[in-house]
Amino acid sequence: MSKILDDLDIKKSRSSYHLLFIFLLSINYIFPLIVFHDITLFYHDALDHEIVYNQILGKVYRGNLNSIDIFLAGEIKIEFLRRLLQPYTLLYGIFNAELAYWISDILVKLTAYFSFFLLAKKINNSIFLCCLISCLFASINLPTHEGFGIAIFPYLIYLMLFKKEIKLKNYFLIIFFGLNSDIVRVILAIPFIPLILFAINRNIIKENLSNIFKIILVFVFSVIISNSNLIFAQLFDGPFHREEFF
Repeated sequence: MSKILDDLDIKKSRSSYHLLFIFLLSINYIFPLIVFHDITLFYHDALDHEIVYNQILGKVYRGNLNSIDIFLAGEIKIEFLRRLLQPYTLLYGIFNAELAYWISDILVKLTAYFSFFLLAKKINNSIFLCCLISCLFASINLPTHEGFGIAIFPYLIYLMLFKKEIKLKNYFLIIFFGLNSDIVRVILAIPFIPLILFAINRNIIKENLSNIFKIILVFVFSVIISNSNLIFAQLFDGPFHREEFF
């Protein structure tokens, strides 16, 4: 009976900490609403093109295939746009661009928070400290318009370190978040996975090599699928503008 009561107390304190730190994350939205009567956005390269791309993709999803012609008088092809095949971009086809952005922003930050918390609680027994660090990780996980790739990384590390058997639901989450990740950001972070694993447990790479390989393979394959339009365009539809700089 005492063990059940202790478990209930732990769950209650954990819920309280989650509410506290999720509230702290929400100040990013609440403070500008109070001061400016609107949510403000300061992220680099967000309003000048990235969210504009998403807005056009939303129009394409709703059937307006000619909306892409707004870019360079129709010289930019639809397959050149990042996030064309990423499912979460469908939010821009359902809602207006501003609302779709803030929904995806909140979802990315919540994913980052709980993803890091799963990993942190396996390493440290202090729920308060785990929630605090998870909140900090979610706060610095910018820019959110580039998808869930970095946000889900702690979850991948958690699976590699502490799961002896990868279940179907784990693979579903790996695939889902892989499909909603930007290859440009993710591809630079993947090489750090072995270093992080080694820093936490230097023996885990040998002990759990099969699972590590499967997780990385499934995740990377999902990222490639959802970014295949960029890969195809880069290989067969060049030159790109950055090449023209030279």
